[in-house]
Amino acid sequence: MGWSTCKYCGEKIRWAQMPAGNYLPWDPENGELHECVPYERSDPSPQTREWTIADPDLSVTYPTSCWWCGEEVFFHSNGSGDCVLFDKLGWPWQVHACWEEHVAERSSALSAIDAELETAGFDGRFYQPRSELVPPGCGGSEVIVEGFVADNHALYSQPQQIDLSVLDQGNSPAFFSVDVADSSERLFRFIIPQEAAKRLDDYGLVRMKGVWQFYQDRSYLIATSYRQQLYSPRSVGESISWQRRTPLGTCYYCGCQFSKSTIWGPECEKCSTARGALTSREFLVLCRRVAAYRGSK
Repeated sequence: MGWSTCKYCGEKIRWAQMPAGNYLPWDPENGELHECVPYERSDPSPQTREWTIADPDLSVTYPTSCWWCGEEVFFHSNGSGDCVLFDKLGWPWQVHACWEEHVAERSSALSAIDAELETAGFDGRFYQPRSELVPPGCGGSEVIVEGFVADNHALYSQPQQIDLSVLDQGNSPAFFSVDVADSSERLFRFIIPQEAAKRLDDYGLVRMKGVWQFYQDRSYLIATSYRQQLYSPRSVGESISWQRRTPLGTCYYCGCQFSKSTIWGPECEKCSTARGALTSREFLVLCRRVAAYRGSK
């Protein structure tokens, strides 16, 4: 992939493809992984509201009613100073007609969403989803959700890692849950590798695919790809995408096929042994260095 600018520190970065097919931000100056990551969310503390929907860096998506016609719509602020009302969530991301018709009245109408968000517990960064998680689907069934990131658990200051190791013992690679809400306010909990999850902003507009899998008598919706779209009133807007290049049932790192007798999981026995106590990110960096060394010989 090409060059880009880190949205958190402003430095130039380059998206580099890892052995498993995923992409990580690379620092071109020192040839190392770019370590800048989004803010880490901690539990909110009660205090006087210090935010307003007019803040240019505020990002939020919230189901509400149109202030002019009363229809059910979705308010979205993109964190770059732009906001909009959508008829529903998903392609073609249709802007609600009243938003275009009442340009002069937008500023006064936005005070209503301030009050709604404060009532919902929004602290300027986050509010707890009000929907219940959807029940598990049939094993192997695919799910496609168009909506917004309602709760990215990888952004908590002390995120809870999901253990999905092939081996009964050993360290599991870092996987975290990301909750996505659709237009019907259904909540889907996807399981995503840490590096891919960290790139998703709360309340970003997203289209995510996954497959239901069973592991140790529990159901997990394993993400296979996503595309997060940044709304812009002046252009199509930038997007961030990720896709698992190795299919489920194969090792996340080397791509080898699991045998039918092997418990489902993201990594094979050889990669789990080679990774040892390394995190998923550290192991991917090591794999890239080894591949570069072998390629230079």
